[in-house]
Amino acid sequence: MRNLPPLASQIAHLDPEEIEALYTRYLAGEKISVLQAEFRIPNTAKQLIYLFPPLILNDKPCPYCHSAMSSKRKNKTQRASEENIIKCLDCGHFEDPQSGRFKKHCNCKPCQLKRKEAEVQRELEFQKKIKEKYNPELVTPIPYANLNFKHKLTLISLLRSQTPESFDYIIPITHSHKNHLLTPTASFTEQLLTSLYKCKAIIIDPNSAPNSLRNKDPDTFNVQWLSNVTLDGQHRTTLTALYNAINKDLNENISSNWSSEIKEILFQIPQEEVIQYLHLKANILDVSFGAETKTPAIIRQLLETHSTSQLYTLASNAVDNAHLFYKKKHVSHRHAANTIPGKMLSLAEAHASKKREVFEFSRDINAPRSVISKIFFDFYLGDVDAAFKVAPGKYWRDVLSHRLPHDEPNKRDNNLFCPECGSQEHTLKMKDISIYLTCRDCEIISTFSLS
Repeated sequence: MRNLPPLASQIAHLDPEEIEALYTRYLAGEKISVLQAEFRIPNTAKQLIYLFPPLILNDKPCPYCHSAMSSKRKNKTQRASEENIIKCLDCGHFEDPQSGRFKKHCNCKPCQLKRKEAEVQRELEFQKKIKEKYNPELVTPIPYANLNFKHKLTLISLLRSQTPESFDYIIPITHSHKNHLLTPTASFTEQLLTSLYKCKAIIIDPNSAPNSLRNKDPDTFNVQWLSNVTLDGQHRTTLTALYNAINKDLNENISSNWSSEIKEILFQIPQEEVIQYLHLKANILDVSFGAETKTPAIIRQLLETHSTSQLYTLASNAVDNAHLFYKKKHVSHRHAANTIPGKMLSLAEAHASKKREVFEFSRDINAPRSVISKIFFDFYLGDVDAAFKVAPGKYWRDVLSHRLPHDEPNKRDNNLFCPECGSQEHTLKMKDISIYLTCRDCEIISTFSLS
């Protein structure tokens, strides 16, 4: 051992045997004053334990430089089972015998290198497990016929906006440019991706960033995706072939088979756009807004009679009102935010009672249109940004319900169908000599007299 520290000056006059005898009697609990007098130690040294040289552990060589390790001596109050840190006085390496969160870790260069090598090995093993777990060959591709309208709309939106030049996988959602968002809100995006993932239309790419797969559930927004659809019933199709199939399918016609899904999307996209705008306004005015259940329900109700641009106006006024409420009444952020949906509804009702149209806002540059909005309205319906200027409810009744093909023989067989949109999805209620037919698609109530 090259770096053994010198003896403390207070015990430098003692030989090794005397030092060990002094230490044994110290551990036995003899009075310090007696030991100081007998071993000629100045009475200024009250804590003898700090004077003793470290114990040299000849049976414990350093794993790196092979010098004997050493440890501080136990004091007389220390438990017999409690071990001190052992240290190499030559290279600085140390080992802490205790375990748990208080365990100290050596930072000598060899230890740092050893930990780095272990980390690299763990990462290689983790990536190997990931490739085995998410091996695409283990998943049977689903037939193209299994995809519903919303699946196809989501897939073509992903293929247009979330693919690299190689066009062989779907890039993570977090890699999107802020002006090319898949949907207006993160919750809507997650809902659509989860639906595709559950039906196995898309599967996780094993080449995804490792951090996106470390938790029990994959990080939906940070994984890469692979298409898992077959056109021939056997082989997983390429993204190019899948894109062409969906593009042709959506470009041919508006199918009555998709009627309920078309109506759902017609309302959901504007609904999420209003929620997106509410978050934007709330952040600017420091209002803690969270759209959970009540807000979407009220927005959905208002979309029957109001366009997205009009709801922007109502949303802006409601957030301004919440901000003033917070400032003047000194309520909590959450309390102020809870007034927003109700205020939007009351403002709309006030305009309706006075037979006044709600002012139409323009789109906010910080809340751009999403990819799915452009695909649905501009490409599929061929009516650019339709719901922004026309209430979705009115658009459904006056435009879309008339564009959907209807099965005429079925109408004649049933006789009861909606005179507004031709739908046979309805509920009937009879009162006196009249039948009231409530259409489930356009929600118009029609009256038929039995007289």
